[in-house]
Amino acid sequence: MEKRTKTVCLIAAVFVLLGLAAFIAGLHILFPKAPPVSLPEDFESMTVIPYGSEDEKTVSREDAELLLDVLRRSKPTRRQSLNDTPAGEEYTTCILHTPEEEISYAKFYLYEKDGKMYMEIPYGGIYLVNDPEHRLLGHQIPWTDPEKGA
Repeated sequence: MEKRTKTVCLIAAVFVLLGLAAFIAGLHILFPKAPPVSLPEDFESMTVIPYGSEDEKTVSREDAELLLDVLRRSKPTRRQSLNDTPAGEEYTTCILHTPEEEISYAKFYLYEKDGKMYMEIPYGGIYLVNDPEHRLLGHQIPWTDPEKGA
């Protein structure tokens, strides 16, 4: 009798684990991660427009390369961008001017939410900016707010 109980418990445990695995796989299908960050490698210049301003500021080549290096390593989230601009967020617009090809610019947005920095590519993905060395905060770049410190 005891042997039969152990066998039934083992089979039940296997079915529970299989059900859990199927549930997790279903979540990945229903809520996929954004594709990896795809920003142009070649660019001529970069401009930013801070939230609430209409003034475009040109970012130095060094700061633009630093920013792009950090952004290319951003982690995809399971949230998708469904708008032209981030909804309900105070964001900085970044425009990367590229050599004349099919499209002469790449636009993305940076914003802070819950103490974390995010990048949003319109109708693409939303990415968590991973900057563990605080390389971006160490530079006085146009999108930083001196009152907030970042």
